[in-house]
Amino acid sequence: LPLTDQLRYEIVPEDGDPFQEFLDGKLPTTGMDNDQFVKVMDGEALKAGKQGDDLLKQEYRDKGIHLRTYAEPTLHYISFNMNDDVFGTPAGKKGTALRKAVAMCVDRQDYVDRLLNGRGEPADQLVPPGILGRADDCRLTNQKHDPAAGRKLLMDAGFTVTEDDAGWTTRDAKGKQVTLEVCFRSQSGSTLEYGEWLEEAVASVGIKLKTAYLTFPEFLRRQDEGKGQAYDAGWVMDYPDAQNMLQLLYGPNKPPGINSASYGSEKYDELYEKMAVLREDVPEQAEAKRKLIIDMHKRIDEDTPWVLMEYRKIFTLYHEGFLQPPPNPFACNFTKYTRWDR
Repeated sequence: LPLTDQLRYEIVPEDGDPFQEFLDGKLPTTGMDNDQFVKVMDGEALKAGKQGDDLLKQEYRDKGIHLRTYAEPTLHYISFNMNDDVFGTPAGKKGTALRKAVAMCVDRQDYVDRLLNGRGEPADQLVPPGILGRADDCRLTNQKHDPAAGRKLLMDAGFTVTEDDAGWTTRDAKGKQVTLEVCFRSQSGSTLEYGEWLEEAVASVGIKLKTAYLTFPEFLRRQDEGKGQAYDAGWVMDYPDAQNMLQLLYGPNKPPGINSASYGSEKYDELYEKMAVLREDVPEQAEAKRKLIIDMHKRIDEDTPWVLMEYRKIFTLYHEGFLQPPPNPFACNFTKYTRWDR
């Protein structure tokens, strides 16, 4: 070891087709977008719950193509700008009601099934599956799909919510329809599809969605400068500890730090600081840490600075003869242990 003496990375132009290059045997492995997923996966096998190579259409198995799947410790979410006058802290109880209503209008299972081809799991708390610190007591009650409950929250907060042939409309005290602009970090076809889906979801509680499809640098600039009402965000965990995810809402990490929501809660910060120094692998500390994580989720549930979306599941294809280590999302140096025998 290592198996590989030299790595060569090839940059494929934007008008190129790296997936086709994989199918032609020029690349050893590849991921898949939605269209590519449909092209190579066997729909009936997916419905039957089969695993591994049995999920691939026979024509691709005959070409010596294999499938690898694994859960990635990733959380996809939408973060509200808590400094916003309409959806943020300055709006008080009305802002909280709006954030909760948006969280309640999202059918996460539908999103995973329709837009991700089932490659994921609806998110119900900040800690992904398989990570220490995840618990049933951490499930966020305001992240369940219940548009009717969301509309009631808005009416109780003083908004006017009406329905006509065009659908639901939520108006503020001045009679103006409530709008929410979400900044997206991409202009790809899949992102546009996601934006349209989210627009339909938010409309179920009478809120009009505005979409800002940005380049990644522009997205980061707006997020860091706190320009915008909400951001389509995500986090891939760096190490398998709940603290790695919970730091994203820690007050001192506000922009230009990783707290993209600009969320600030003295109680949450106090709990975080106690939790962050405790270890799961030390028995006398583990239970105390779990209780703190549960209390932190209760605070998040009350404030709802995020709309949780999903935990991702990765599907990759590779050719016969491509040797690679078992999946380890927390390892960054495994490429030198791969080999491609063609």
